[in-house]
Amino acid sequence: MLKLDHAGAALFLSGLAANAGLARETAIMCTTESQMPRLALSLVAANVRREGVVATFSALHPDIAVPAGIKLLDPARATALLADTPMDMQA
Repeated sequence: MLKLDHAGAALFLSGLAANAGLARETAIMCTTESQMPRLALSLVAANVRREGVVATFSALHPDIAVPAGIKLLDPARATALLADTPMDMQA
């Protein structure tokens, strides 16, 4: 189970990258404000439950809401969406 408040940022991001099939650098970039939708997809792809997604958003950017449709996505669909969307490393 991925929990930012239990693992610390470095271990959390390594776990997120491994579980979502991302490069660690991509997982790190997902935490920037402009990439929060990608973070939500990454968390779902890593099989994190909605409560975990909300907790992660609250810890990183408490003023940004979790995307509304995220609860409708399953991990396979989230993984496919991540694969189909190139990462803008200029975030």
